[in-house]
Amino acid sequence: MFFPACGKKIPLKKVISCRISQFCLAAGFWYNRPAGNYRKGGFVDQQYARMLNSVILVGRTVEDLKLVTTDSGLKTTRMVLACQRGFKNQETGEYDTDFIPVQLWQVAAEMVCEHCRKGSTLAVKARLVTRTIEHEGLKIKTVEVVGERVIFINLKRD
Repeated sequence: MFFPACGKKIPLKKVISCRISQFCLAAGFWYNRPAGNYRKGGFVDQQYARMLNSVILVGRTVEDLKLVTTDSGLKTTRMVLACQRGFKNQETGEYDTDFIPVQLWQVAAEMVCEHCRKGSTLAVKARLVTRTIEHEGLKIKTVEVVGERVIFINLKRD
């Protein structure tokens, strides 16, 4: 593929690799893999295959948020985001909504509690965390969404 801006001919595989890197950087991910290490069916060297635990949610807050301080002095809040699905339910013909609990810590929790009200639209970059809880002799595995970054899209004011 020829790029007139730099006057160079670059292989298509390298262009695709650059596009993926640009997308990951724009979304706030760090994606580190040297170009040109592709082989049919995967990577040549598995040390460059990075794991990615990232979730991006866009939705509305379901309730007013309350900042809580833990015994150790950490500030946290738990919010529920209502995220509308991108397709209609075949039976009802309406869009379904998922209600996803998100845990925020420290500065992110403070800012969200200070500026957001019920119905505010937020974008949250988060990660999934698994925990094992023992209840009445049974081990229960849970998955939680822990928010890392928050972007205010549309704020509802009092």
